[in-house]
Amino acid sequence: SQSPTNESSSVGGEDRDSSHEHHQGTNAIHKPDVIIKDDAIFQKVSEEFITRAVQALEPMKAHNDVFKITRSMSDEGEKLTIGLKPGEGQYILQVDLNTKILSLTSPMSGNHVYVLCGYTGKFIGMEDGHNCEGMIVRDMIRHCHGLPHF
Repeated sequence: SQSPTNESSSVGGEDRDSSHEHHQGTNAIHKPDVIIKDDAIFQKVSEEFITRAVQALEPMKAHNDVFKITRSMSDEGEKLTIGLKPGEGQYILQVDLNTKILSLTSPMSGNHVYVLCGYTGKFIGMEDGHNCEGMIVRDMIRHCHGLPHF
């Protein structure tokens, strides 16, 4: 028999364990030993991710009236902004080298925070373990013409 105090229960695919002591599926990323916190590794992988994102998004310029990709540095780290036509908003990917997180601000799905997973080498959502690349693709195909090719 399962005890609700020391086992995760899954209802409708959602992890109901708020203590995060036991993990199932993608929620394993909440374990501290799985999150990459090494400065050099995080910086290298985040730079590679931003470069890959630019390459994946670049072809979409030809299919959208306004699709401005700007790569810049901020106090926190590298920043990628995708500006759309007025009233459509913008997508922002912000690397934070101090806290070792990647943030996505999307006019379609809001704000998301990602950590670098030591198992997969991918940026995955802190809340539910979703893949950052997948969220960008999902939002872009609903919002813009074309498809990012990660």
